[in-house]
Amino acid sequence: MRILVLALGVPFPPIGGGLTRTFHLLRSLAPHHDVALAAFTYGDPHDRPPYPLQLEPVPWRWSQAYLDMTGADADVARRATERLTDEVDEPWFVSVMDPAPMEEALGKALRTRPDLVLLEGTPLAYFLPVLPRDVPRVLDLFDVHSVVARRALEQGRASDREALAREAERSLSFERRAVQGCDACLTVSDEDRSAALTLLGAEHVHVVPNGVDTSFFTLSSTPPEPGAILFTGRMSYTPNADAACYFAEEILPLVRREVSHARLHVVGAGPPARVSALASEAVVVYGRVDDVRRHQWNAEVVVVPVREGGGTRLKVLEAAACGKGIVSTRLGVEGLAFRAGDDLLVADSATEFAAAVVELLRDPDRRSQLGLRARAVASRYDWSGIGESFRRILDQIKAHG
Repeated sequence: MRILVLALGVPFPPIGGGLTRTFHLLRSLAPHHDVALAAFTYGDPHDRPPYPLQLEPVPWRWSQAYLDMTGADADVARRATERLTDEVDEPWFVSVMDPAPMEEALGKALRTRPDLVLLEGTPLAYFLPVLPRDVPRVLDLFDVHSVVARRALEQGRASDREALAREAERSLSFERRAVQGCDACLTVSDEDRSAALTLLGAEHVHVVPNGVDTSFFTLSSTPPEPGAILFTGRMSYTPNADAACYFAEEILPLVRREVSHARLHVVGAGPPARVSALASEAVVVYGRVDDVRRHQWNAEVVVVPVREGGGTRLKVLEAAACGKGIVSTRLGVEGLAFRAGDDLLVADSATEFAAAVVELLRDPDRRSQLGLRARAVASRYDWSGIGESFRRILDQIKAHG
């Protein structure tokens, strides 16, 4: 087949969960199909694809309304904020985008007719009207935004409730139209599949889990740094930034009362100012690194204190493949087959989370036991098997399309 893929970013290199997923799914397709990729770039240089495909880089541009909202003119900014919040139908994850560059790129890409179109991320459903209707379209819902928006509404402050309710309504409306405009959807877990079926009204939904390369993320033969605690993730992603600040500000002080030499290592591209400001004797902020494995191997404990967001988290799978003792919130391991207490530890309150981290810092045998069990679970999520299943799903969709 000739497969046209639209992606939210160029996945070379694969930085962050969404781009890592796109990287490995494309890697499974490229040797077997003619793949063309139209993907946004954000001003940073990207590598050449390590497998055969036609890449069309698309420069990202903020919408004019978003630029007005973040500009220096206070009156213009206020009016733009009101317009984007109350007067447009698109949710925030769509209205911040200027669609013109992608529409231009698709005009070129569609000169050669595809046999199937894959949309890597819900915002790209905005471009469904540009795509030929008689070609099967597959939407990868690696985040179900409506679920995330509902959680934000439930957990948000009373003063924000009206705006959060509006965003939840817009997200649901957009995603329902998106799935109705596609022939099939992909989700990362059974939980998200259920949401796509019942909440969004999707008819054909296939689970393609997030995965990990277990030949790349492996056990270490060198001892970790005493007291080293690791949190990884693209820090420009708000739920990751929130998790880093939450752990550093509310959990780490409790840990250091018991283990005074404990130190948090925060690894991930694009840390915002509030994450960079965490840097201290007790917190090291690295930003983007070339190889996250050395930080995994250096850590005694990996933490996943996430309180927001959706999907499933590759950071859990990567730490598990490295045989690490992991402490996570329930949300952090949602949709993954890890058993609390057997493969990793789960805690939601700051005090419980700190106690679990202290337990593992003090007990190397317990860390090792959990780490080996976690690696066994991670082996079930190896990208090689997921890629084969993914290819079969696309073949099936094309055959019935």
